[in-house]
Amino acid sequence: MLSKNRGYAVLREIRSEPALEGIRVVALTAFAMQGDRERALEAGFDDYLTKPVSVANLPAQEPE
Repeated sequence: MLSKNRGYAVLREIRSEPALEGIRVVALTAFAMQGDRERALEAGFDDYLTKPVSVANLPAQEPE
């Protein structure tokens, strides 16, 4: 499990790597707090999901 801050650090690393351009990064948490979704999306995550996650609720993969 990553701490909240570590997840944001990993996102910054992914976003700074040109070879990873276009990769979707989704924040996943079991400890959702009010405002977290907005902060995650503003930080650059493509989506924000809370546990438990149902496969039926996962975002559709973009066609290549």
